[in-house]
Amino acid sequence: MDKNQEESVDSTAELRKTKQHLNLVLKLADITAARVDTDLRHTWVNDQGPNSISDPEALGKRDDELFPPDIAEPTLELKKAVLETGEPVTRKVTFQKPTGDRIYNIRAEPMRDSEGNIKGVMQAAVDTTDEHRQQQQLSVATRMLRHNLRNRVTTLLGQAEMLDEHLSTLPDSDRLRALQDVLETLDGEVETRDVDSPRTSDLHARLVEAKRLAEDLSDLSESNVSDMSKTIRQVTNRLYNVTEKVDHFLILADSGTSYDRTQGTELRPTIEAVQEEVTQANPDAEISIQGPLDTTVLAPSNELRIGLLELVENAIAHNDQPSPTVEIRVRTQDTGRTLVEVVDDGPGLPEHEARVIEDTVEAPLEHGSGMGLWLAQWVSLKNGGPLQIDSTDQGGTVVSLTLATDND
Repeated sequence: MDKNQEESVDSTAELRKTKQHLNLVLKLADITAARVDTDLRHTWVNDQGPNSISDPEALGKRDDELFPPDIAEPTLELKKAVLETGEPVTRKVTFQKPTGDRIYNIRAEPMRDSEGNIKGVMQAAVDTTDEHRQQQQLSVATRMLRHNLRNRVTTLLGQAEMLDEHLSTLPDSDRLRALQDVLETLDGEVETRDVDSPRTSDLHARLVEAKRLAEDLSDLSESNVSDMSKTIRQVTNRLYNVTEKVDHFLILADSGTSYDRTQGTELRPTIEAVQEEVTQANPDAEISIQGPLDTTVLAPSNELRIGLLELVENAIAHNDQPSPTVEIRVRTQDTGRTLVEVVDDGPGLPEHEARVIEDTVEAPLEHGSGMGLWLAQWVSLKNGGPLQIDSTDQGGTVVSLTLATDND
């Protein structure tokens, strides 16, 4: 055997080993992969996957020659879209099988030659049925929790309003003291009369009871009942805010697998909508916008709204100024990232709130706060990079969402 033949044998052995490794990786990852030419006929499949078909069975055939229509039609449509647009396509597809419906996340990408011409399509499918069902169960449980919590919050708010109404009917402290003085005078006069008289004794007993009631009313009036009512409202409003956080959590969880993150979203509509929403809820706050708002990022608008809304509301909530000032600032970077910064003039971010960025889960659970930052961190990580926190020269805080820029 000459040198060229030896090299050929070595190359063949190496290719065989590489193929075995690839099939093993695909099998362990539970990925079904296939390659088709421009006529949508299979030129390769991974025959080691749990849901794959064998090479001899598939090669040279189209999906509609291998599978029933409910499976073949969506996969063919996916591959045709790649051939027509030259762009990757990701979709969630449900297949009906004898063991029940199975849900797959399928991604198809164009295969090109050295000159850039499309020569076929590579497709990979992952069975996400179990994850989808877990997500559904979590969604139902969370919605039930939110519903029950909101019902109780509504009840508490109603009770607080009734308490305010009752407080408004109580006499003030001056009137109660005057009443006590009158009762003391009357009781003193009664005591100077014939104490053995049944009528005098009965009148004295009634006056003693009246004085006791007046003292109770005085204690009630002079206590912090109004402060208690205010506290009830504050706690109830916090509980209501928690239900809004749950809403945001559900949106982020639901959009985790359904949104095609190759589609761009312009920043302007989302930022202006958040500015209007927060201004209506906080008329004393001043919220301004700066930067290239026409920038497009690779993130869904509903996630952008949640992340930005949480940051702006957080900035106002922790601001000790009578008229908080918040600036929403957009900055693009050469690294292909866009920063949406929320700058405030407050006293700075509390340490336990900032810990959310590092602890991700433990800090919100431990302190009962920081949920807004935690949600914003989630949005940022899903769409470009970690949340960034810095301080301004004046002592305020800059918190930035990191987003992938759409450069197309």
